Amino acid sequence: MRLRFHEKTFPFHFKRLLDFSVVREMFVALPYRRVASLDHVATLLDLGGNIGASVVYFKLMHPEAKVWVYEPDPECFEMLRKNIEPFGEDVYALQKAVSSISGRRTFYKNAEHWGNSFFTRAKNEHAIEVDCVSLDEAIRNTGADIDVLKFDIEGAEYEVFKDTKELARVRQMIGEIHPDLVGKTFEDFVSLIPGFNLALHERQGARSLAFFSR
Repeated sequence: MRLRFHEKTFPFHFKRLLDFSVVREMFVALPYRRVASLDHVATLLDLGGNIGASVVYFKLMHPEAKVWVYEPDPECFEMLRKNIEPFGEDVYALQKAVSSISGRRTFYKNAEHWGNSFFTRAKNEHAIEVDCVSLDEAIRNTGADIDVLKFDIEGAEYEVFKDTKELARVRQMIGEIHPDLVGKTFEDFVSLIPGFNLALHERQGARSLAFFSR
C-alpha cells in the first residue's frame, strides 16, 4: 500500500491484516507526537521496531536524524527493512531483541496480536530463539549520545532498564509501560530511571504511554 503523511507519499509493506492496526495507531492516533515537536534530534534509538512504522514516523518528523532500531521477530524485521528503505542509509536496523542479557533467549510470537514478547500470554503462541543485546550495548553501538530513546518491548522494560549504566547518555525517552504483564506498577518502572522527569503520562487501561526528559 501507499501512505501519505506529513506531505510525503511512500510505500508501506505488511503481510497480515493485523499489521494495519500498527499503521493506524502510528499515523492516526499519533502516540509519538511529542517527539515531533522536539528540537535538535540527531540520534534516535528505537527498541521494538515491529514493522517499522515508528521509524518511518521519526524520519518524517526528523529527516536528518540517525535512527538505530532493534526488532527480533524475523517476519516483522523483513517488513521493517522494506519500510525503512525509502528513508535513506542513516537508519540502522538490527534483528535482535534488547534484553537484560546478551546472547540467545526464547521469544514468543502471537499470531493474533502484534505484541510479541519474552512472556507467554496465550495458548496459540509459538516460541523462537532470538539474539539479544543489553540496553547498555545498544546505546554504546550508536557511538553517540541519544536524543530520544523509544521503547515498546511488551513488559521487558522492567528488566531492560534495571541497573543500566549508560542512561546518562540519553536525553529523552518515550515508550509504553506494561505493568500488567509482569506484576509491577508504573511507579516501579519510574524508580528504575533516576534523573528523568515524567513530562507526559497517558494511561491506556492497565498500561501507560509516558515521556521522560532530563
